[in-house]
Amino acid sequence: MEATPYWIEGPWPGRLAILPRPRGGDWLEDEVRAWRSADIDAVVSTLTSDEIAELDLAAEAELCRANGIEFIAFPISDRGLPPSLS
Repeated sequence: MEATPYWIEGPWPGRLAILPRPRGGDWLEDEVRAWRSADIDAVVSTLTSDEIAELDLAAEAELCRANGIEFIAFPISDRGLPPSLS
């Protein structure tokens, strides 16, 4: 079963959704295709490289690009904060 996007209403142009992490391995391509079918055109992953390896998601960026989805890696460690822009 593919992950269902949870759409967030807001004052910005376009649409924003959150998703649980995709099923990895053999199911990953089906997940990415389902995202494209849901009109998702960009994905931001906050997973670290260790989490990507553990969850078998190494092909996620490549599969996104192959399906016309922009993939942005923005890793944030558990209980961590993203780096400051200042």
